[in-house]
Amino acid sequence: MQDLSRLIAGAVSRCQPLMTKEAARAVADTIIGDIQAANFKITSPGVARPKEAHEKPGERRRASRPHVLKSATVVFSHGNCSMDCQVLDLTKTGARLKPVDVLLCPKEFTLKLHHGLVHHCEVRWRRGNILGVRFT
Repeated sequence: MQDLSRLIAGAVSRCQPLMTKEAARAVADTIIGDIQAANFKITSPGVARPKEAHEKPGERRRASRPHVLKSATVVFSHGNCSMDCQVLDLTKTGARLKPVDVLLCPKEFTLKLHHGLVHHCEVRWRRGNILGVRFT
C-alpha cells in the first residue's frame, strides 16, 4: 500500500510541481481512501475492482458492449459547439465513440444519436482516436 501511495504522490508532484511533498502524500492518501471507500480492491501496483462471475478475463466494464455503427453528434460548450462522431459500441451505461476530432472532445458532453436518443457523457478513457464514455 505504501508503494502505491508513493507512486500516486510522485504523479501528483509531477503534475503540481509547486505542491509540497507532504501535500502530495496527503492527496495520495485521500485517493487511496476514496478507492477503498468505494469498495474497490487495491492490488499493487495497479487498482482493480472485484470481478463479477460473468466477466471475461481482462474485461473491466460491468456490462457487455455489443458492436454497433451509428452516427451521432457530440454537443458541448452549453450547446454552442458540436462535432460528428461514430458510435462503435453501445450499452445502457456507456459507449465507445470515434469523434471527428478526439483532441477537441471535452471530458463531459451530450451525445445525440441521430435516431433520437440523448445521453449526457463523461469520458472514462482515451486511446488514439477512440473514447470510452459513461452515461451520467
